[in-house]
Amino acid sequence: VALSLGRIYWWLEAPWLGWLFAGAILCLTLAAIIELQRESPLIDIRWLASPATLHFATVLLLFRVVLAEQTVGASNFFLALGFQNEQTLPLYGVILAAILAGGFTCAALLRPGRETAFYAAALFCVMAGATLDSNATSLTRPDDIYLNQALVAYGSALFLPTAMGQGLAPAIARGPIYILSFIVVFLFTQSIGGLLGSALFGSFITLRTSFHYSQLAEHFSLADPLVAERIRQLGSTYSHMLTDAALTRAEGVTLLAQQATREAIVLAYNDAFLLIAVIAASALTGLLVHLAILRWRERLTVPATTPAPAPQP
Repeated sequence: VALSLGRIYWWLEAPWLGWLFAGAILCLTLAAIIELQRESPLIDIRWLASPATLHFATVLLLFRVVLAEQTVGASNFFLALGFQNEQTLPLYGVILAAILAGGFTCAALLRPGRETAFYAAALFCVMAGATLDSNATSLTRPDDIYLNQALVAYGSALFLPTAMGQGLAPAIARGPIYILSFIVVFLFTQSIGGLLGSALFGSFITLRTSFHYSQLAEHFSLADPLVAERIRQLGSTYSHMLTDAALTRAEGVTLLAQQATREAIVLAYNDAFLLIAVIAASALTGLLVHLAILRWRERLTVPATTPAPAPQP
């Protein structure tokens, strides 16, 4: 509830949000204490707290946060521009087709040992799609971002089955209790990651909207001939209903402020898309560096296979 409503009521303005977060921490702590005291725990907390499991959970959480680009970014972007669900229906059809294509790709090519390649491809797709989305304008329409959102959807379809398979295999080898523990980790990271991504990027968009609007408002001066002309043009749309010049100009100022707000929202979403692209690029870079380090260590630890020359008589 706190993650869902925090950016609406704002994090530091509603005291009950803090009580909810404190209650959540208390509940999770009590659940861990109960499980640790059981002889046959329902969830193996010690296994969940192991470095390998924490690393896996962090990867799942990070990627779920990055995927907020599609659930929070693109859909809310068109809602902010005034589009209805019926107008974005073809876009969701493209997203569905890309997800199915990613699923078929995993079914055809995913094998043990190929997980890293799938992770890299998924991060690259998300990075590319978010980068393309960061060039949106107030004239952008759903059909302009078919490719962008298809890349993000395809990347998500590559990642989730790969992560599910890689995490489920060792859990099955350990026994039924670990299967349940893995399912808890997977579902927890997906649900909390989605809420966390929505909260973080929603708050980021709100802050950037205020920043961009203040930057645009600095240039609104009636002494500027261009601004005065724009206000006159906007106010003229009410000239057939209003005869008072002052009221007409006031309506023009209101319309200009609405246009500035819309442009500030577009710029804020572009910043959010670019931030997601940077996060995905950083994760991809970290993955490639990690692989390079592992390969380097393998070369150092591999013993020499060339037989020593036999001694001469």
